[in-house]
Amino acid sequence: MLGKLIKYEMKSSARYLLPLYLSVLVLAILNRLSAIWLNQSSGASTFETILMVFYVLLVISLFVITAVGILLRFYHNLLGQEGYLMFTLPVSASANLMAKLLSAIFWTIASIVVFFLSLLLLTLTSPQLLDIPNLILHFFDSANEQTSFIIAIFLEICLLLLLSLASFILLCYLSMAIGQLANRQKLLLSVAAFLGLQFLGNTLTILFISSNFTWIINADSLLSWFASLSQQTVAHITLLGASLGTLIVCAILYIPCWLLLKNKLNLS
Repeated sequence: MLGKLIKYEMKSSARYLLPLYLSVLVLAILNRLSAIWLNQSSGASTFETILMVFYVLLVISLFVITAVGILLRFYHNLLGQEGYLMFTLPVSASANLMAKLLSAIFWTIASIVVFFLSLLLLTLTSPQLLDIPNLILHFFDSANEQTSFIIAIFLEICLLLLLSLASFILLCYLSMAIGQLANRQKLLLSVAAFLGLQFLGNTLTILFISSNFTWIINADSLLSWFASLSQQTVAHITLLGASLGTLIVCAILYIPCWLLLKNKLNLS
């Protein structure tokens, strides 16, 4: 059933995001073609400026619509009038929440990929674009220990960013789940909950880091162990430790959100 929910979420978001993705890419191509073909034409500068302004506005709209769409899908589909239908289906609150989360992560990443792809189309010339596969092949052909380290660090950073994205989305979801408890001014309570949770999270993070830093400074054996490690090992430990901490934060945000949807849903 989770797969069907995810498929439904994907289709619902694709209706307005895919045309937007296509528009961004087409406008990037038009900007590039205008820079090549109209470089020597009279009035080319004005036309190129107009195209670039439209491109920038469309990119801004891309991220705004993606973010707003993610929040509205969660609110209207689970906390609004559609919630009566969604929670009468033989689907658990956990499945509904997970489908929303996975869909939100997918479309956020897709929007970022489309943005960077449009930048490539906008800035690179045809020979440079054709050279990209050759550069990638050359990178892997000349693989050595340093290359393996770079790839591992890149993947660990991607994991950390992915978990950070999931934690922020869950923070927004939990804030709205708290806000829907009120009979009136639900949006205001959601915003207040978001700010309160942010402040609480930042405060606990600072206290945790400061207390552990003091403990590490006073632990001579631990400092000696860290000093004996290579820089590469320290980098791996730091990134994987940060990922583990972010994963714990995701669980802390997910559980109360799931419990609120399951036991304290207020659709009035």
